[in-house]
Amino acid sequence: MANPSRWSLTRLLSGDAQQRARENSTSSAQSRNNPGTQSAQQRHAQMPQTPQDVERHRSPQTQTSTQQTSPPNHRTSHTHSSSHPNGSMTSSASNTRGRAYVHRLRRDGPTGFSKFSTPAIPDSLFFAEDFMLGSGMVIIQPSTGKIVLLHEELERDARGHVQHRWFLPKGRKDVGETLEQAALREAYEESGYRVDFLPVIMPYNAPTPPTSLDGLRLRPVTEPIFVNTLEYRNHEGGRNRHGGEYLTFWYIGQVPENPVADTDTRMPDEVNYETYFLDPEQALKCLSNHGTYYHIVKTAYELWVHTVQTQADPEYIRYIAELDRKLLATGPLEGVAVSDEAADENGVGENTSSSAASATPVS
Repeated sequence: MANPSRWSLTRLLSGDAQQRARENSTSSAQSRNNPGTQSAQQRHAQMPQTPQDVERHRSPQTQTSTQQTSPPNHRTSHTHSSSHPNGSMTSSASNTRGRAYVHRLRRDGPTGFSKFSTPAIPDSLFFAEDFMLGSGMVIIQPSTGKIVLLHEELERDARGHVQHRWFLPKGRKDVGETLEQAALREAYEESGYRVDFLPVIMPYNAPTPPTSLDGLRLRPVTEPIFVNTLEYRNHEGGRNRHGGEYLTFWYIGQVPENPVADTDTRMPDEVNYETYFLDPEQALKCLSNHGTYYHIVKTAYELWVHTVQTQADPEYIRYIAELDRKLLATGPLEGVAVSDEAADENGVGENTSSSAASATPVS
């Protein structure tokens, strides 16, 4: 039997978390022994660790309007007393929890997750008029390994220089629309190309179907790879007077080798958008001033490369074929894609996984 853990990104992420925990414990011990000095780990922790941190550490003069989607700084929500007869008790309990959170934040700092994420934010509650849900997509062309970026030429600055904005398709979901439908629609409307989801092997927390035998979660999935938050003001798309929170879920999509662009798909305020197919290095260079997009695109491309390389591994192929044979033996496989080897033996199905002639990691 093959060793499936060799293909799992979860193993890499857990190792990263363990290393960070060891560094934190070491730096804490050093600070207790030498209160007046900072350890190398402490100095390193104060430096920007993710593209989002880089944006938060920039001076206001270097920030532009294209950097609006970086997650807001951590903030503790203020608790208002309720008009309910027990409102004072509720408010007191909430304030107690808030003080406990602030105490823990000062003592330990926010909880750190994997190297791909920013630290934890306070537990929050938003009423319907105070938040928006949206979807975005990283579009990859598997046949060439290129990435689809959108470009808009903005007005000239005070020195007469033309401002360029590079970005990814995203937008709010419509009423009754799922996040997945919104991702596909926004990708089509803003890029002009019809897009399908691109399954990748990735760590995820969504439960697998009861009939699935993929307990190790090594099959490619189309779950969102990121969710980012953005505090918006009342003039930036909300329907209230005080703004709110914008949560965007990010997916990976794909276009075929020779896609045909449709015309007149963009909204009136999007008619100046241009669609480019760029090599990964070019795409990341264009997004270098936008930490959030840079981070999302780089991770999406690496997940796809990881998937292509893993699916070419003979041991992985045998593992999936054996899993498919067990699934076929249990009955119908509605909505489950099986490997070519298992399908040929049973006369059903066809492999729908994506591959490319070559896929190389981006440094």
